[in-house]
Amino acid sequence: MSITDITMNYKQPPSAIVSILHRISGFVLFL
Repeated sequence: MSITDITMNYKQPPSAIVSILHRISGFVLFL
């Protein structure tokens, strides 16, 4: 997961943003 990955997904439909939120929440829970 990188900044370019986030910006690329940011231009996609909201479903992509939801998947990003899941990745971030999962990463936080992993910590």
